[in-house]
Amino acid sequence: MLLNNIVPWLVSRKDNVGVMADLKKSLRVGSSHKAWPHITFLCDITNQREEHIVRTLAGLYSHHPQHSPRMGNLGSSLKVLAIRRDPGTFERHIKRIVSVNSIQSITALLPFYVRMLKNEGVPINYQVLLEDLKYFGDKVSKNWCKSFYQGGSDVLDEDNGQ
Repeated sequence: MLLNNIVPWLVSRKDNVGVMADLKKSLRVGSSHKAWPHITFLCDITNQREEHIVRTLAGLYSHHPQHSPRMGNLGSSLKVLAIRRDPGTFERHIKRIVSVNSIQSITALLPFYVRMLKNEGVPINYQVLLEDLKYFGDKVSKNWCKSFYQGGSDVLDEDNGQ
């Protein structure tokens, strides 16, 4: 499993319009094969779960290539988003995310939230997201929830100049 090489590979191809276009298309039903030529050396594309995770992460990155190793997990990014918007009304979103229990369910929701993060300029730690997707389950959901509700505002100071 070569999954750990994907984030540096994505960052190095951020300005390659053709690659990013193929990866964007790979999130759509019926177009997942568009990513295969690009990710075949990053994972075993015959392993359905592994291919799905790598293709999803690559597709998300192609839509929002603002990677920050200083960000925490997805819950941290969503907390920044909630603070910028309205924390009270954003709570339903975190509840929705942490209520899913399968990799297919979470990867179906992620494009919506990544677009929201992009619109507000909130970075994502794609390396942490990759690890969370690899081991997705109750513990990951609880960690996202904990980061959202208990995480500090230091993320705002470091990554967003606020």
